[in-house]
Amino acid sequence: MRNQIDAYQFPTACSRCNAQCATKDWELAASTPEGTLLIKVPLGEACAKKLRTQVILRLVQINLGIYALIYLLSLAGMLDSWYLNIAVALLFTAASLTSIANLRHSIGSKEIGVLNPTAAQPVVAFHNPDYQQKFTSLNPEPL
Repeated sequence: MRNQIDAYQFPTACSRCNAQCATKDWELAASTPEGTLLIKVPLGEACAKKLRTQVILRLVQINLGIYALIYLLSLAGMLDSWYLNIAVALLFTAASLTSIANLRHSIGSKEIGVLNPTAAQPVVAFHNPDYQQKFTSLNPEPL
């Protein structure tokens, strides 16, 4: 179950760098016993591109690790046929692609801010103190 939180008002600035150019958005997520809470925060074009690049680089790193492991297993004689190597590589590549949403959320939590679902109502805490101050002035109480 995924719940979208729509009750917050956001400043028009980028939530990562606080520049006045927020044209994109990025989802922050938090898990609760009832499901996953999602909130879309504003993001500038340059910051969105940087975060997308980080997601792609992490996927590449994961897949390079998978391919290196498959290569080592084939050197050790555990995967003897080339088509078995390709099948295992494709299987694990497909599995790694399913983690794109998790990578986006973890990078968002690291670079933008966190969604804290443990309070009575979910609270958003941004890593940029200037943006957090603007956000708090628009949303004085947790909703």
